[in-house]
Amino acid sequence: MPIQATVILDSGCFLPRAEGNNGTYTEIGYFGSSKSVSDIRVLADGVEEKHSEPINLGKNCGIEVRHMKANGKPKRDGVKRSPTFHDELLHMSDLYGENQHVDPSKFDCVIRFDSGRFSGALVKPRYFEEYKRQPDGKFVHTQECKRKMVRKPVAHNIYVYFRLNKGEWLELARDGEVFWSSKDSDVKERLEVEMVADNTTAEKFFRLALADNKKDSYWLPNVGDPPPVCPEPPCDP
Repeated sequence: MPIQATVILDSGCFLPRAEGNNGTYTEIGYFGSSKSVSDIRVLADGVEEKHSEPINLGKNCGIEVRHMKANGKPKRDGVKRSPTFHDELLHMSDLYGENQHVDPSKFDCVIRFDSGRFSGALVKPRYFEEYKRQPDGKFVHTQECKRKMVRKPVAHNIYVYFRLNKGEWLELARDGEVFWSSKDSDVKERLEVEMVADNTTAEKFFRLALADNKKDSYWLPNVGDPPPVCPEPPCDP
């Protein structure tokens, strides 16, 4: 019986397509959470796996999400998306009226998918608050700052679905070295791998990752919990 595997992204910044990439893969900039939180949670058939040490993404690295075939080779048949996926993504133009460039070198890691079906989850309206630069250089939301809701409901999580047939497995590799594999999981029907982005990452995704960090004001999500974002299309799978 096939295993339904889902990689859950709590946030993420879709990087612009590289030249020559016609949807064969997707890359997403990501930040690790606070030290008190494991960056990656694994649930096998609804039960969270316990590990002797937290599973973290790392720094200045590339993470590959690999669907491994029974012959030991990764499946690279390209990424797919649900029909409404791109419309459900928050775009930087929704906040600023125009696209915003990001600097890939500012992320803790870049996550790459060569397969999987992308779908938005927790699609709902979201408020953003303006943070203005103060004389001391810090950004603060004051009484004079604005507050606005983006015009459309946006996905707050992204689900990437995989169907693991007999002998297949899912694995995560950091700079080419595997650091987690579902081969080690006692899973029978359903596997969930959540890449956590706690409230400490909100300012990183929505301010620090932007190539233009000299703005006098930025729009940050209220109450943390940063939704995934597309800074400059085309960025969908």
